[in-house]
Amino acid sequence: MKPAYLAIPLVLAVPCAVSYYVGVFSTSFDTNVCYSELLSTLSSQAEQAAASGDRAEIERYAARIKSLPNRGYESDCSEIMAALQASAGNAASTADNGAGAR
Repeated sequence: MKPAYLAIPLVLAVPCAVSYYVGVFSTSFDTNVCYSELLSTLSSQAEQAAASGDRAEIERYAARIKSLPNRGYESDCSEIMAALQASAGNAASTADNGAGAR
C-alpha cells in the first residue's frame, strides 16, 4: 500500500517539472536569439559609422546607442531592438534629407 502512495506524487511531479523546464528553455532560447540579433545589428551599425570616417556620423551613432532603453538585467530585448530600428530609420531619413539638400 505504501509504494502506491509514493508513486502518485511522482506521477504528478515529473510531468510538471518537465513542463516547467521546457518552458524555461524555450523562453531562454528566444531571448538569446533576440540578443544575438541585437548585437549583430549594433556591430554592423558601428562598422558603418566607423567606415564613413565622418565624425558627425560617429557622434550620431553614439547618441543613438545612449538613447536605447537599457535598464541592465531588466532590459527587454524586443524593446531595445524596436528602439534601435526606429532610431536607425530616423537617422537614415535625416541623412537622405541632408544629401538631398546639397
